[in-house]
Amino acid sequence: MGQDGRAELAARIRELRGDKGQAALAAAILHDRTAISRAETGTVLPSRDLVERLDAYYRTGGELGRRRQTLIGGQLPEVSPSDRRDLLAGLAASAGELTVRIRTGRTTPGRSDLLLLQHTVRTVTDTYGVTPHSALIPVVGRHWRLAEGIVADAWKSDRLRPAFRVAAGQLAYLLCRLFFNTGDTAGSATFLELAEEHAVGTGDPALSSAVTGMWSTLHFYAGDYREAATVAVDGRRWGYAYDTAVLAAYEARALGALGDDTGAMRALELMERSPIPSASEPSCEPYSTAWGMLIAGGTLARLGRHEEALPITAGSVTAYDTRSDAPYEMHANALLAHSRALLGADITAAADTVSRALDMVADRPTYSVWARAGELASVMAPHRSVQAVAELRGRLREAPAMLALTAGQTS
Repeated sequence: MGQDGRAELAARIRELRGDKGQAALAAAILHDRTAISRAETGTVLPSRDLVERLDAYYRTGGELGRRRQTLIGGQLPEVSPSDRRDLLAGLAASAGELTVRIRTGRTTPGRSDLLLLQHTVRTVTDTYGVTPHSALIPVVGRHWRLAEGIVADAWKSDRLRPAFRVAAGQLAYLLCRLFFNTGDTAGSATFLELAEEHAVGTGDPALSSAVTGMWSTLHFYAGDYREAATVAVDGRRWGYAYDTAVLAAYEARALGALGDDTGAMRALELMERSPIPSASEPSCEPYSTAWGMLIAGGTLARLGRHEEALPITAGSVTAYDTRSDAPYEMHANALLAHSRALLGADITAAADTVSRALDMVADRPTYSVWARAGELASVMAPHRSVQAVAELRGRLREAPAMLALTAGQTS
């Protein structure tokens, strides 16, 4: 995405606004002022919704939308909410059918099938953080069907069967994550159960550890913090070094949400002592220092230790800001952790930071970001008279259309 093109789009938006104030324009198009401000400075690409509203208001004939589309032309095509809803429903139905068929059948697949599946898992893992979830679902879903079909129709004595089951489990795990971040937690749990069956069937420690971590995440976002912490601790039994820091981080964030200062700090110490993986493994991105700072600062802020948290969360945001390939979900969550730390010092800055996080996922709806943003907006409710807080709360009254797949709450 060219910086020159983004600057030209920003300049054109400023030109159209003319002497009209940003607040007045926001009221006229029923959008929030902070998004308009960032669009005019070129710090982020304006959302499709914003440019469509501006085009309609200024009667440009779609000029801004075309400029924006030119800038994102190299990205994967978007999937409409209705198409994605049908796709998700079909995949979920297939999960139930294929589970019944596993361990039966006759046909034997070729090694080329296995290499294709392994390549897909690796490619999706490597691009997961910078690709909209809606674009990944069809790719992962297609290969998951292939993998599960092979496993379900399989050749019990074939020596490649365990490898196919691991690949099928990795793809089911990826679908679990994708369903979760489109707001479908029930579908996410369905695929996680299937991934867990493959993990148990193969005894693969990497898949087993990853599945455990995702169960902790589902419990955490459901508000069951005690179970989230318990599951994360249980994951250590696999002794899988790649996930040691991640599982400790999941325990820390859950205990922080419970207000358990001693337990949370002990878990953070374990996280910081754990090895940092040098490269990603199939289906799971590696723990990183920036992500560790996000967890540490966010946990301290949950415990009310805002001054201590602030430089840590600021460091995490800076680390992601300076990466051209920063994973957008983690980048946005770093901003949300920083917002939580700012609650003790500057409510306006805290609200604006949440809005920046939402801007980052405006065209890539991500449930983890919207859920945390909703939580922070609720915490800021006593300050609803502050303009930035009022704008944020107004923005969160309606979840993005592409997240409205299930009844997942955002506030």
